[in-house]
Amino acid sequence: SSKGYLRFSQAFAGICFVAVCLFGMLFFYFKLALIIVAYFFSFSLLTIVSSRVSRSLRRLLSDGLGSLPKFMGGLGFLIAFTFIVIDYLYLAPVGILVAVISLILSRQLFGKSSGVLKDVAELFLQRDVLRPLYFHSQVFSPAKKHSGFSEIVERKAREKWMLNILTAATDLQAERLASRWLSLGTPDLLCFLADIVTKDGASRQILFKVFDSKRRSQAIHEATLLSQQQGFGSPPLLGVGSVEGMNCHVFNVTHFKIAIPDVKKPWQVMVDDFRARMFALTPTPSLVSSCLRSQAHLARRLKAMNTDHLFHLYEGQCDLAALSEFTSCLPIIADYIDAQPLAFYFPDIRPNMLWFDAEENLCLIHFGRWELEPVGFRWPQEESEIETLLALLKQRRPALGKIDVHYARLVALCSNYEDQIRRGRYDKAFGGVPAILAEFSKCKAGQV
Repeated sequence: SSKGYLRFSQAFAGICFVAVCLFGMLFFYFKLALIIVAYFFSFSLLTIVSSRVSRSLRRLLSDGLGSLPKFMGGLGFLIAFTFIVIDYLYLAPVGILVAVISLILSRQLFGKSSGVLKDVAELFLQRDVLRPLYFHSQVFSPAKKHSGFSEIVERKAREKWMLNILTAATDLQAERLASRWLSLGTPDLLCFLADIVTKDGASRQILFKVFDSKRRSQAIHEATLLSQQQGFGSPPLLGVGSVEGMNCHVFNVTHFKIAIPDVKKPWQVMVDDFRARMFALTPTPSLVSSCLRSQAHLARRLKAMNTDHLFHLYEGQCDLAALSEFTSCLPIIADYIDAQPLAFYFPDIRPNMLWFDAEENLCLIHFGRWELEPVGFRWPQEESEIETLLALLKQRRPALGKIDVHYARLVALCSNYEDQIRRGRYDKAFGGVPAILAEFSKCKAGQV
């Protein structure tokens, strides 16, 4: 409210200043006043006409004008200064004092006018918030920001931008293209499968994934993984581009097909098989470095975790000795976990995301969410199950041969503790503390 009132008062004061300046110029420098008024009128008319043609200009006008007011003020002062010089040298000049005063007033006038434009634009953007504050009959109902997908899904429009992306981001020269929508069940993500015929007569199937502007971080996250990790379970990434300011990733899915679960191979079995394959991959040093700079894995999150609320919740109800020991040991437990090798973890695999390649290997076509976590993260907590998983993982990734089952189980128990805390299930988190301490003791005994 205070900012809205401040902008209104600034805009009102600026309008008054511009009006007084122009009114004064009408008496002592009539020609310059006409030039300035004509410039304002011409600039406004040109902006309105251009906005009907240029979509980027329309977006700029609807998003608060951007740098347009500053450009208008700078150009206007340049025109006024040029006119004063030409008038003084070649036309009917006014007095030197009048010319200097007019130049100073012109500088102030265009500066204030650009400020007025910015203030009015900001007030217009905040009108839904300000109206209920100053008018009793108005109700606050914030307008929902519409997705940019509505402008790119129409068939002819989308095939046009697909051809542009193929030309700009890949080496393919498409002659014909037919596209259809593919549902991945992921919000703010639009996928299309396109059957194309290149100029040499070859047929290809291309997957286009368009990320909404608010999912830009997911697009960067996926591109980082696919560009820095070789031999990954993904279709070949042909290139990346932009559609109406939204990130677009282009994949070659020729001879790929969607993995459809059946009785012999249910969905969960396929998901587990793919995750097991990805566990066997060793993350590249560059990927580990960039990921750890932007994300905190389990060990860092444990070090930052506070257990005070558990003490307050269970104070006077049960023995808190185990919780006290856990609190004191938590930094050391985090150091143990931090020393474990990292593996890929994919928390969000949905139907239509898993595909079979030409060799019937499972591939994932969307990596918007992936993490690098210590081996054992979100594994089952039973020791027998962990032994089985660890034995299988060591066969596929021999570098993990030195990992002890107790370390993997410590990671599994701590990740479960973190998950229960995050979900607000404090009773289950508190109940898992003795098991974590017992496993931690086994890990310390194994080091002696």
